[in-house]
Amino acid sequence: MGVTAVRKLAKNIDMMIKAGDNSLIIYDKIGFDKEFPNIFICFGKVDIRTLKNTKYQRKIDEARVDNIKRNPSMVRLDPITIAIDDNSDRTTCDGNHRVNGGLSGLAEGYWDDPFVPCKILYNATEAQLSYLFATQDENKRAIDNLSQLKALIMAEGESRAQWAVDMNRIVEEEGLTFGFGDNKNNKVGKIVAITAIRKAFLDTLNESDFRRVLHIIYESFECGTRKNACTGKIIDGLTTFYAEFGDEIDDKLLIKKLKKYSPDMLIEEFKRYYTTLDSKRQYLKPFTDIYNKGKSKVDKLEYM
Repeated sequence: MGVTAVRKLAKNIDMMIKAGDNSLIIYDKIGFDKEFPNIFICFGKVDIRTLKNTKYQRKIDEARVDNIKRNPSMVRLDPITIAIDDNSDRTTCDGNHRVNGGLSGLAEGYWDDPFVPCKILYNATEAQLSYLFATQDENKRAIDNLSQLKALIMAEGESRAQWAVDMNRIVEEEGLTFGFGDNKNNKVGKIVAITAIRKAFLDTLNESDFRRVLHIIYESFECGTRKNACTGKIIDGLTTFYAEFGDEIDDKLLIKKLKKYSPDMLIEEFKRYYTTLDSKRQYLKPFTDIYNKGKSKVDKLEYM
């Protein structure tokens, strides 16, 4: 960003700050961020009744909200992070539990002050806010993986989140989807094992074999809707099998044979062959036995 552009942006942001009302008090203007040079940062306090929630949030922990509601201590609560857009709308980026606890506390008489300390982000894009939510400070309470993935997918346009956008596209092209809470389609399999699918996509398989694994789940287990068809054990098992024997596997033959098994039957087989000495054996032994059944010796996959 050039000097002229920075000055123009700073002037526009200064006008936005001055246009604020008494529900937002700014104590300090920090300046533009180094990692996201278009974002201007301030510190102050905000009336939580003026805030909107973003589309991506952690699952609400009611016990945590109740504790915050009953204990309005600014000493114990970290500042929240809010974003203010060109329309002066304010959204909560980080601090959903603190805001919900405070609102409940105000409604029930535990809190008498609606203002909380906050970090304020001006001029952040939707993609940047999604990315920041998904990758916020690891020392804080961990984001559940589905919420993190959803936020990364919504951060399309942020290059560091592109892998999640691409993975989501491929999953949907192969007939499956992710099990976000707002997804009510029960006719396709919903993947909730985010760690397993991310590892398969980023670390273990190329795109072609990744698609093959998804296709096997879709075709073998009634569009992936059979119980536990899209769980981590099934994804890890097929990923391991294709990483080892991908070039030798006939997908149509494997689908034909797997249709005779339920995902739960496969998981029981995995348990049977589990050993701490060889983590891959729990998957490779059952799948090679199933695949090799009825094949001639020369056509069998070689695995002991």
